[in-house]
Parts: sequence; structure tokens; C-alpha cells
Amino acid sequence: MLRTCRWASVLCLAAVVVATAAIVLPWYVMGSSTSEPEPIACPVGVTCPPPYSLWNSTHFYLFGECYVANAASSYDVGSVASCVGFPGEPHTGVLYATVAGLAIGGLALGVVATGLGLQFTFIRRPMKATVVKLAPWLAIVGGVLLLAAPLVLLVGQPPVFTMDSVTFGCGYAGPTQSFMGGCDGNQWNPDVGWILSIGAAIVVFVGALMLYWFGKRLLLHGQIVAAEGSDMKRLKQSIDLPPDVV
Repeated sequence: MLRTCRWASVLCLAAVVVATAAIVLPWYVMGSSTSEPEPIACPVGVTCPPPYSLWNSTHFYLFGECYVANAASSYDVGSVASCVGFPGEPHTGVLYATVAGLAIGGLALGVVATGLGLQFTFIRRPMKATVVKLAPWLAIVGGVLLLAAPLVLLVGQPPVFTMDSVTFGCGYAGPTQSFMGGCDGNQWNPDVGWILSIGAAIVVFVGALMLYWFGKRLLLHGQIVAAEGSDMKRLKQSIDLPPDVV
């Protein structure tokens, strides 16, 4: 049973790491590519490099946008980036601030739940029954917030882009009409941070279920984990802990 709690804590810790990465990485990208003519004449029988490919993109982080201009070919790869807030896009700024609040809230609750689980599985400090009950619910709420963040962006971004008159796409299609898509060399789609937030939510949900099962087993056996002395000795025996655990 203790092994279950240990694995649950490890899963919650992994979710915390993934959620942290999600918060600092971009959540959305809009980019367009064009191709230049072949830079050299290609003799017969000789393999020539591909044409120059140009890619310009805007990456949306939770706290601002980064503009990236790339010149890529077999000869040259260049990249210049500038990062700002959300200039001229007040509604987009509010949306991303809301998403950031949800993601950070989920991360904070995940950290607390992980700490409570690690306290018993590795540090082996006594816990009260209320703490045993609280840890999985903190993890569940944290997972809900981490999952809500990308869903809010999914639902809210197209109308918000419309309100802010974001111009990108092909006229008949673009990020004001759909959350992801492409046309005529233009692409708009969620970026790695958006995907990682969903992954972190799934991992923390699994950890929360394991913590809940562990706490339920403790409470079913009448194990009030604030025990001391002989009470703590009986507790260790009932859950098969080694006698030297303190």
C-alpha cells in the first residue's frame, strides 16, 4: 500500500515538472512559409540542394508574443526573435492572463499535493487523517485547472482574435474562424505548452486517484496518522511498514 502512495507522489511530481514546462513554453503559433527559386543551376546527374524556404511565425506565450523570422536552406539557417506583450490586442491579453492564472493555480495545487504525498512516502512523517483526505482532492482540483487552461484557450481564442482584429490566414480561413488549420502556406495551431498542460492534467489525475485509494485504505483501517508512540507502532504494523520507520 505504501508503494501505491510512493508512485502517486512520483506521478504528481512529474506532473508538476510538466506543468512548469507548459507555463514557460509557447501555447500557440501562427506561421507562414514561402519558397524562393533554386539558388543555383543544377547540372544533369548532380543532386542539388532544395530551394530556399522562408518561415515567419508568431509564438504566443502566456505572458506575451514572440515574432520569429527564419531563413532556412541547406546553406543558411537564420533566426531573429523579438518578444513583446500583446500590443494592440487587449482582449487577447486578458484571455492569456486568465489561462496563465488557471495553469499557475493548477501547478500550485499540484506542488502542495506532491509535498503531502512525499511527506508520508519518503520522509515518513506522521500525518493527520484530514491531510490524508485533502491530498488527493488538491491534486484533482489542480488537474481540473490544468485541463481548463487549454480548453479556455481553445474555446475563447477565435472570438477574442476577432474582437482584436487579428489579421492572419487567407481571408476565408484563419485563427479568427478556427483554433487550428492552414491555407496557402499559412498555418495556425496550438504549440507545445498547450499540449503539455493537457498531459500534466492527465498525469496528475492518475496520481490523485492513487492518493485517494491510499488514503481510503488508511481510513478504512482506522489509521489516524497523527499517532504517536504505541499508536504509531500499531499503525506501522497494520500497513506493513518496517518497525524502524518513524
